This record gives sequence, C-alpha cells and structure tokens, in this order.
Amino acid sequence: MFVSTSDGRLYALDTGSGTEEWTYDMGQTSRSELTVVNGTAYIGHQGNQVEGKGVDAKTGEQRWSFEFDARVNSSPTVVDGVVYLRERRRKLSDAATQ
Repeated sequence: MFVSTSDGRLYALDTGSGTEEWTYDMGQTSRSELTVVNGTAYIGHQGNQVEGKGVDAKTGEQRWSFEFDARVNSSPTVVDGVVYLRERRRKLSDAATQ
C-alpha cells in the first residue's frame, strides 16, 4: 500500500502488518493519486518544481522524473510506456518512461 503525505513524502506500507517498507522524499506536496505500472509507482507533485516521479514500487528508488510546464492536477495514466498528466492549464502532457 502506498500513501503520500502533505509533507512531500511517499510511503510504502506492508498491507498485512502496516509497517513501513520504505519512504521516498518527493520534496514537495502531491495532489494526485498514485498509479503503479510494471513495478513503478508514478505520481505527480507540485511546488517550486512541477514534476512527475516514478519510483521502484519494491525499493523506493527513483526510476523516472519529468518536469512539466505548469502545476499537475491529475493522476498519472501510463499507456505503452508513456505517462500522461493533465496540467493546471488543462493541457494534457506526456513523457516517455524510458
């Protein structure tokens, strides 16, 4: 199970015990839901930098990052190796995961 917090952290919790498996510091708050595809957890966050992040769902290590032009206000959708996020200006942006 994954939980993002208002202090800019992403936590992976064991679903059986609730113990913390890892923590990833995004550095900024997130208002999007998490999407997990092929072992990578994708999330959009906003603040001084507007980025999408992808972290290894098992280890919490960063695998992917992309900077967008405006605040991200949607949850990521991943199709055929491309991450789609809607920006504040209602622009749909995309970025390859590789």
